[in-house]
Amino acid sequence: MKILVVTFEYPPFSGGIATAAVTVAEGLAHTGCLVRVLAPSYPGCEALDRTLASTTVRIPVGHGKRELVRFLPGFAYLFREISRFRPDVALLASDLAHGVGAVACRARSVPYVPVVHGSEITKHFPPRTLKQRLQALPLRSAYARAERVVCVSAYVRGLMEEAGFDPARLSVIRNGVADALADAPRDPARERSLRTRLGIGDRRVILTFARLTPRKGQDVVIRALPAVLQEHPRACYVMAGTGKDGARLERLAYEAGVADAVVMTGRIPEEDKVTLLDLCDVYVLPSREEAQRVEGLGIALLEAAARAKPLVAGRHGGVPEIVEHGVSGWLVDPLDAPDVAARVGSLLADAEGAARMGRAARALVSERFLARMMAGEYRVLLSEVAAGR
Repeated sequence: MKILVVTFEYPPFSGGIATAAVTVAEGLAHTGCLVRVLAPSYPGCEALDRTLASTTVRIPVGHGKRELVRFLPGFAYLFREISRFRPDVALLASDLAHGVGAVACRARSVPYVPVVHGSEITKHFPPRTLKQRLQALPLRSAYARAERVVCVSAYVRGLMEEAGFDPARLSVIRNGVADALADAPRDPARERSLRTRLGIGDRRVILTFARLTPRKGQDVVIRALPAVLQEHPRACYVMAGTGKDGARLERLAYEAGVADAVVMTGRIPEEDKVTLLDLCDVYVLPSREEAQRVEGLGIALLEAAARAKPLVAGRHGGVPEIVEHGVSGWLVDPLDAPDVAARVGSLLADAEGAARMGRAARALVSERFLARMMAGEYRVLLSEVAAGR
């Protein structure tokens, strides 16, 4: 089966949609499908692409530029790739790809399946501004006329049903963790080396691995940190990632008097991701709805769970589908800093209980959230769609 994956977010750009897109593409390629990915170009992408089982065709327009500037080249390249590759089915993996891809696929009689992560719906249905109204038109057509629509969680499926889309067209396929990340052995020597590079020595580590954006809740963790440090003065908070909120978070740490206990790493190389997850004691992500964007599932939480880390996560969006409160972690009010502080502190104080939660988190990933499981579900669905043509 020949599958064209269309996305406007893809590694080396970091983010949940980019991670999900490459995991799906690689998973399908490893099942024997012939997979071609149409994605934006980023510095350093050539080296990455050479390591992938799927074939990547890069559009010379990076992520983050104005949508119209990306939309028009997207059309041109998509029409060209459909003509060259002649896919049996197209998987549209990001919101901009939904509108572009649906029009191009219909024009070339290629069946398509959009993957919806949640914010596409909360931003556009119902539309609140003129811009959203204009954006909602192609999205509504794309979803209504798709052979099937994949929702990354039951929560996202509920959003689509509330927006009036046909439940019979909706399928839930939850994101999966790359098998290499889940299976990699722990490397204490690399952990010691990374601790030295980050300047954290033997401190207890609270970690958030996510883009620096208000929606991910790093600001609430910083506000919670003074209370945590009263009980655990050797703790530190490591924020791994990049984003526009970095300067505000740094300023907030100084204002809260915890700057010495906050480490902002910037972009972490992919080869250090597992090491950073392994050296942390608690993974925290109090994500929340912000600017009409939501956490459809939470890939970063799944990755931390795969490394057997206890989780403290916002009770929001699709997160409760992967964090069992009191078993694999704690669900908190994502705006309540004292709640976050209490749960983080309890895990730092109880190493045995934290380890037990970490094992439960890893067991859940092993049972339900591995990439090979996700790829199998996608292959079945896409085969049905292709055959239905």
